[in-house]
Amino acid sequence: MPDQRNIFVFLACAMIVGMLFGLRAVVSVATILMLVNTFITPNVRENFQRFLSSKPAWAFLAIFMSTLFSGFFSEDTTTWLEWVRIRLGYVAFPLAIMGLPPLTKRHYYGLVYWFF
Repeated sequence: MPDQRNIFVFLACAMIVGMLFGLRAVVSVATILMLVNTFITPNVRENFQRFLSSKPAWAFLAIFMSTLFSGFFSEDTTTWLEWVRIRLGYVAFPLAIMGLPPLTKRHYYGLVYWFF
């Protein structure tokens, strides 16, 4: 089962990287797939605790919350909801990343060589 999860995560990451210059909807679908991967594991509590103990995740959460709270003082709710929808990725993507297994040095260097 872990090998199937790794293949699933790799395909989702490849979809994100491959479609950054193409269809933006595919990036959203891949992020949703990675979120599903985070929540279908038996260690959901550990993933969520890792998310809450991560300083960058708190920074992204603060960006999202500032946008969310600014809507209380806004008269234009349509534009505010658009901003909330855009900023939702700041919470979803770090949470999806927390469900991934840590990279080994071999995989890390492989990704670095692939990008350069």
